[in-house]
Amino acid sequence: MENVRSAVPDQKTLLAKYGTVGQKKARTADEMDSADAAAVEEAIARSLQEKAFWILAKPKLQAIQSNTTHTSNRTNNVVVNQADKNEEPSEISDDNREQQMLGFADLNNAFRAYLTKHDLQVISNPGTGSNCAIYALVQHLRPDLKDSNLDNEVNELRREYDVKNPSDSNDRMLHLDTGVGGAAKTLTRLVNERYNVNIQVGVVEAGLDAQYPVTSREFISASGASAPFTHHVVIWDQQGHYEAVTAKRPSTEETGQNIRTDAINLMNRVASRSSVRAAFGTLSSALMKYRLR
Repeated sequence: MENVRSAVPDQKTLLAKYGTVGQKKARTADEMDSADAAAVEEAIARSLQEKAFWILAKPKLQAIQSNTTHTSNRTNNVVVNQADKNEEPSEISDDNREQQMLGFADLNNAFRAYLTKHDLQVISNPGTGSNCAIYALVQHLRPDLKDSNLDNEVNELRREYDVKNPSDSNDRMLHLDTGVGGAAKTLTRLVNERYNVNIQVGVVEAGLDAQYPVTSREFISASGASAPFTHHVVIWDQQGHYEAVTAKRPSTEETGQNIRTDAINLMNRVASRSSVRAAFGTLSSALMKYRLR
């Protein structure tokens, strides 16, 4: 039987299906170059987020028995699931937040050292208006926003949240928790709708001893684990403040420049060849190797 190759869709059709918003809106060569560069940066940022996710919050296969109260990770003995440690509540009250943060100060310092050791970094935020959880989510998805632009974006999301949850208004701190009183499901749904994404958030906190420096507490998504996720991100619960965690870029300028050059070359192939899907696949492979360094 004769092999028949399906027709390759034209570049415009493929760009409409797979391109970024900026690439779709570009009308000139300069605008497309700018959009391509932004797409490369987004791909690299997403790769760094993935690296942090798989180091700190990767879901683990565990044997849970009826009387088990603690199950260590069989593949990586530095992470333990909060669900198996019935030693503390999932969230603390606003009244006890300062005391809890002081109690966790040494553990949080040890956790920062662990992050540094594994080439991970914290993205700090001011937490203005008790909105640190929103800041952490937005910083993952809109790293281009800084200062007042970031503040305005966070405030807009908080207004949307308060409309749906008036009892949480008046600058009440929002907890990334799926339990009673938690804001996680609503916040992830608002973020997904605003940025046209589907995120999975791994919430982690400092471990309780040196053997287990990381506690992987909860995995949060708006639409459930069966849906395809566009982003896997990590947020650190410091027992009263939330901050985003991602991987550091390569420590040497040469390594970073090589990765950036390779990614830009691949994006140029997207603009010059008809097989956009193939070029994106190659870009993904290159970024995967970058992530695993």
